[in-house]
Amino acid sequence: MPSPDTTAQSADLARYSVTPTDIQSVQKQINNTNCDDRMVRQYIQATGGDLKAAAKRLQATLEWRAQVHPELMTCTACQQLPKSHYMHLVGYDLLSRPVIYSCLEMVTNRSIDDNRRHMISTFEQCIQAMPEGVGQWVWVSDFKGFGMSDCDPRLAKVFLDLSAAHYPERLGLFLVIDAPWIFNTLWRAIAPIVDPHTKKKIRFLP
Repeated sequence: MPSPDTTAQSADLARYSVTPTDIQSVQKQINNTNCDDRMVRQYIQATGGDLKAAAKRLQATLEWRAQVHPELMTCTACQQLPKSHYMHLVGYDLLSRPVIYSCLEMVTNRSIDDNRRHMISTFEQCIQAMPEGVGQWVWVSDFKGFGMSDCDPRLAKVFLDLSAAHYPERLGLFLVIDAPWIFNTLWRAIAPIVDPHTKKKIRFLP
């Protein structure tokens, strides 16, 4: 597995200098006393230091988590048919970040709702598996077997929307491997809506 760019990782963590005062300010604006500093910091970084926007987005996530309980979510599609999806936590990189591996060739279920549920379940497993001091994961996406039927930008949008809304600053690195030429069709469709900071975390490998 390719090693992550540790320089990019360090630069990413230093993107915004979040102070204890910033964190306290956001915590005072939300209706939750159990929100840890790391989570608050991620939302401040995601909003470029806009404390009001960070508090608003964080509050929305806290309400979502209270209603949905993503930490308890399982993939019902995989329970019924284990080969429905192939996106799993497989280990750790050299920075102790959880590593997700997904392979399109082994996916049989392409339902947007089912894939969203599986994605949430996998993200939550990564969070629970993070060692102390680690707040991001690495995603290795194997595009072997990618074809015309996979050129639906909706699933990519699910990931982008989900990450922005409820898992900001969690993605440390996204490795795309073995993408065929037809992948360019999908990339052209989603590239305009990919956050520039997220784009910097994407690496295309042969």
